[in-house]
Amino acid sequence: MMKKLNTILAIVGVFASAAAFSQCSTANLSAWTSTVNPDLRLDVTAPAAMGSSTCGLESSVDFDNKHYVQDDSPSAEQRYRGAFCIDPNSISMPASGTFRRLKVMNVRCPGPGAGGTCPWRQLMQMKLQNNAGNYNIQGFVRDGAGLPNNGSTKNTYDFDISDAPTRIEWDLNITTGAFRVWANATAETDTPVVTKTVDLSQWTDGVDSLRVGGLNNPTSLTEGATIFLDDVETRRQTFIGGSCL
Repeated sequence: MMKKLNTILAIVGVFASAAAFSQCSTANLSAWTSTVNPDLRLDVTAPAAMGSSTCGLESSVDFDNKHYVQDDSPSAEQRYRGAFCIDPNSISMPASGTFRRLKVMNVRCPGPGAGGTCPWRQLMQMKLQNNAGNYNIQGFVRDGAGLPNNGSTKNTYDFDISDAPTRIEWDLNITTGAFRVWANATAETDTPVVTKTVDLSQWTDGVDSLRVGGLNNPTSLTEGATIFLDDVETRRQTFIGGSCL
């Protein structure tokens, strides 16, 4: 299955939920709140497994529709920590031009249409791209009032990853505006690849959902090209760590 953990740490005790299945199939996605897979571009396969998993999520490029899993368990989270594994699986990516980046993850905050007051639903996101011949994660976290939805309210960052299983972890603190990202870190004291202080004063409704998969339509990539995603875990507190190998 695609391992998916939602771990909420209180002062005492840990609650964790995970599903266990005997074989790799899309039935394994029942651990998620919902699955959007109109063209069957999401599959749960053994080759996509990373870390201690036996199966992982295989997502292929689609020019027409988005394909993703969604977790709706967050509830107005003011601090949202998470991690996931990604393996580009040797996908060919052009180094220039439009529609060449594959969005693989976003964190969402409830806007007016979802019963909240956040100026825009996407609070942060990550995309896979080509940077001078290297695989690279390009992302943004909101910074400022959030309207309009343009570059002025997207505090961007990027960092290279290898063509191998990579564990990406983030810590988003809406109250303090502190934002950090690590790659293949085993402890919180490891040096982050991203450290920012941002203005999230208009986003106090907090995190209400997470999406993972193929979240855009990158028509400059190869239709049907695949990447692997696995081992998603989210928390309110404490570093997650771990390995995708």
